[in-house]
Amino acid sequence: MKWIGGAQQIWDAVRVHGVGGLTVDERITLNGSQFNHFFTTNDGNPMYVLGSSSSECLRIQAIYESGAQGLDAVRFTTLTAGSSANDGRFSFFVDEVSILQILDDGLNLDTSMNLSIGTVDILDDASGTTTLKNIDALDATTIATFEAALESNIDTLGDVTTGVLSSTKLILDGDKNIAPNVDGRASLLHIDTTTLTDTNSLEGATVAGFGAVTLEGPTIAASNSSTITNAATVYIKDAPTAGTNSTLTNAYALWVDSGNVLFDGALRVGGTITGDVTGDVTGDVTGDVSGSSGSCTGQAATVATIAGLAPNTATTQATQPNITTLAGVTTLGTAGATTNIAAGDLTMYNAVNDGNPTVRLGSAAGESLGITATYNSGAQTLDYITFDTATTSSTTNDGHIKFNIDGTQVIAIRDAGINLQSGKDIRINNTVIIQDDGSGSATLASIDAIDATTATTIRRQSYPFRGYCLGISSGNFQFAEDMTDNQFPVQLNSDYGDTVIANGSLDDVSTWFRSGGTVMPRACTAIDMVGWASCPGTGEVTISLCKITPDRNSNSAEVPIVVATTTFTALNSNDKLEDFFVGNTADDGQVTIVTSAIAKGDILVPFVLSPNTKTTYFNMTLEVKG
Repeated sequence: MKWIGGAQQIWDAVRVHGVGGLTVDERITLNGSQFNHFFTTNDGNPMYVLGSSSSECLRIQAIYESGAQGLDAVRFTTLTAGSSANDGRFSFFVDEVSILQILDDGLNLDTSMNLSIGTVDILDDASGTTTLKNIDALDATTIATFEAALESNIDTLGDVTTGVLSSTKLILDGDKNIAPNVDGRASLLHIDTTTLTDTNSLEGATVAGFGAVTLEGPTIAASNSSTITNAATVYIKDAPTAGTNSTLTNAYALWVDSGNVLFDGALRVGGTITGDVTGDVTGDVTGDVSGSSGSCTGQAATVATIAGLAPNTATTQATQPNITTLAGVTTLGTAGATTNIAAGDLTMYNAVNDGNPTVRLGSAAGESLGITATYNSGAQTLDYITFDTATTSSTTNDGHIKFNIDGTQVIAIRDAGINLQSGKDIRINNTVIIQDDGSGSATLASIDAIDATTATTIRRQSYPFRGYCLGISSGNFQFAEDMTDNQFPVQLNSDYGDTVIANGSLDDVSTWFRSGGTVMPRACTAIDMVGWASCPGTGEVTISLCKITPDRNSNSAEVPIVVATTTFTALNSNDKLEDFFVGNTADDGQVTIVTSAIAKGDILVPFVLSPNTKTTYFNMTLEVKG
């Protein structure tokens, strides 16, 4: 057993071999741009364990591909014997302010926080009032759920005091073009009906050690000019303390049992270094190094190796706490071993403009988890914290991040976005916003307000139109028969009097009003018109859906306004169907909506121009929003 006495600085590298590890009673300060822990062993799965014991701890572990060193997943797991609700939870603070927690039941955002995708707010809370925002699209299942819960013409949604808003799929997305009735949109948050089986937790697992860690990257500002002597990005307050019915033979704040530990910056030890230091030490050792045997004894200004330092004596124990800096250390620990650092806090500061210090966990830089504190450009003030994984594997979801609470997975961040485990929920200030009942049925609850974009998306509705029209010799448009006729409203045999809608008019109110049509219950916007038609002729067929805006107490002529129109050449057979699509964009080569704005009370009427003596049959739907 060899010791380093007095205030010491060890330059270039410190390497600890064997299972004894490096024990530090209080804290280790790391000054550098990156902290790497690479374990280049197949199925090595290195981890940091922080807490008071193996059953009361946080584990951060890199899970390798089976039989290899490729990063499969990074697992965050807490273990606790506590029976209180939410014991072992994750709490995240930004700039020393609580933002969110991962609890037994799922993700909980603090009051006045929000959930964003690509910097666009999706859930926005203001003092406990939560707003669902910027929902641009809903799939068929969610639309059906909303339609079952809301009336089709509802304009606002007040407080929901009874019941739930239920959905089997929730998609949070930005602005994009859509294809109606096609569920091809990318899901940013999706809870599906898949059965998920836990294959990671081991039966009767035993953890050899424990550590506690606080990971924060605050921006430290002051109203007046001031100096903080010691500041840390990663700080371990102290070693675990034995509680009721608990005995801790050895309590370490950070335990490096084996494996290499890399400190790119300086290493400062404020307490006593206890245990044997074996192997070569390359670089300068300044200060007193003494012992009974070995290659370095007495008052050495420079120590090439740590072999031969003094044994454990009262003198060395008294002087070891004076070692506060290990400048130039690049490797700490041995590959394949668990490295335990027994200290109250682990701090790594890189006080360099644009220093952006990073901690990486894995088998290599390309197979690892990285936690980076990114500074504001040209400064040392904290801008944001980045969690990123790297892997060369092309398998879907390799390198994803899992969050486990009390040994049970709650949430995962995958290639497509956030995936919440079955039976979990999302909360704001402990109020459930999205909840899954464990069977794949998701409920949207406690939504106090819906923004305009989301409300417009929800209030989509389709209106069907169908009928038939026998072409006349004048070639004019025709509209529906009088409602007193037995063929009303499917037969269109009322002559409009013109081949162009805009050039004609409806002069007799009693005639055109009795032809029926659909009265719109609210102002809306036409999105698309889609349908099928057949005609035994070979000429052109034109189908136009028009709106009529009547005037009260007036017998004036009305000129219909074309909302959507399509023209095609008949297929010369009633047994052959022609399809048509009129949308709000022309990206698929189809024609676009002519007039999209529809007012409350407008009457929608179909007009058809069919080849002479030939009957055109049509069946179509107009979709609107708003």
